[in-house]
Order: sequence, then C-alpha cells, then structure tokens
Amino acid sequence: MTGLNGCGNGQKFLVVDDHEAVLQGTVPALKKAYPDAEIHTAKDYAAATKTVEEFRPCLMVVDLSIPGSTDETASPDVGLKLVEQILKGQLLPGKWAPNVAVLSTDINPLVRLKTIIKAYEGGFAAMDKALPLQEMIYYISFAMRGSVYLPQSVK
Repeated sequence: MTGLNGCGNGQKFLVVDDHEAVLQGTVPALKKAYPDAEIHTAKDYAAATKTVEEFRPCLMVVDLSIPGSTDETASPDVGLKLVEQILKGQLLPGKWAPNVAVLSTDINPLVRLKTIIKAYEGGFAAMDKALPLQEMIYYISFAMRGSVYLPQSVK
C-alpha cells in the first residue's frame, strides 16, 4: 500500500526542516531517487500545514525539531505534534494518508506515538539525520511502499 492518497500519479513530496543545509542535502537526494517527484519544502509548522492544504503530498519528510512559525525557536514538541496530526488524519479531511519519513537528530520522542504509527494506513519510516543520504533514501523507499520501519530505540 502506498498511502491512501495515491502516490502513483504524480508524486508530490513535502520536506519539513528548518535547517537550510539539511534541505540542500535531502531535496537533491530525493530528486535523484524520485526524478518525477514535485518537491516542496517548509521550514516551520505553519508553513508545513499551509503547504499540505494546497499541495496534498504523498510523502512527508519531517524533522521533529522545527519551529511553530518563522519567529519561534525550534522544538521537538512542534514536529511531534505535526507527525501526530498527520497520523491521526487531522490535517486534511477525507482519506489522506501520506507516507511519512521522520528524519531527526533525536527520534526517541516517537515512542509516544508508536501505537498510532503501527495502526497508520500509510508507510512510515524513522531515522537519524546522521545516516548517509543513500541509507536515508533506502528507508524512505520502505515508507513509499507502505511499510513501516522503526529503529530499535522506538520499537
């Protein structure tokens, strides 16, 4: 299963991270692995939710530590809230279950969501930002196939 939103016809990705350097590495790596994908970026929660409404991505790559808006400081609680809202279907009405990849320096807060993650209808992968780009793409491909990948620390 590749998410209920149909990633097959025109792949749309949203990468949410407040660090420009990460975006400059992640976006080209995704573009290389998925050359037909239309990739958007957001640097905070507010921009991410607005982009989701307009764009309806089939893959979301999310850093847990993001600010709520451009004038706020990044916090893992903000990214965790975004991931939880995606998994619970609270961002968009109807059957929208994008594949989700959490790419963060600390993925352990996802333990709080593991029951929701396991019941989620889209693919899900969680990984450390320190992974090489090729390995990151490998785990994202799990999510793109509708599978779930959680590191031992989150299981």
